[in-house]
Amino acid sequence: MHSERRASAGGAHGVLDVPAGPHEGEDGQCGRDAAYGFHGRHVLADLHGLDSGALDDAPYLCSLLEMGIARSGATLVKTMDFQFAPVGVTVLMLLAESHVSLHTYPEEGRAFFDAFTCGDACDPEKILRTFCDAFPQCTLRMTAVMRGEPRATCAPSHQIRS
Repeated sequence: MHSERRASAGGAHGVLDVPAGPHEGEDGQCGRDAAYGFHGRHVLADLHGLDSGALDDAPYLCSLLEMGIARSGATLVKTMDFQFAPVGVTVLMLLAESHVSLHTYPEEGRAFFDAFTCGDACDPEKILRTFCDAFPQCTLRMTAVMRGEPRATCAPSHQIRS
């Protein structure tokens, strides 16, 4: 069992020490005291009914995902975004616990969302919910997959309307 997990932030530049512990904090969040096991939850979603202007605004999208990450209890390490021409944004967020990605299609009002967090303490679905709550017309098709050991089972895909 590891007493600490080290996540490199920016390649050879800087290291973020993330101690692993056997419990969550009092508020149920994982933060820096989370246990990191070889298991986790992977949330994938196809989002529809999103505002075209917002889907082409990288700083806004990053701020929504950052709020969701904070609510999930995960630890943000680094953010990358790319603006496509004429429209579209991809956002990648490295977490101490794994990752979040978002790929937007503003001309269609759609996006692909993907978040994985290791261990039990963080909830990647909270990242998705926070993002979708910012769009009143958001509908989504979500799949949640339990990965690793000992929980190598899949939750069924299902439709959710916010």
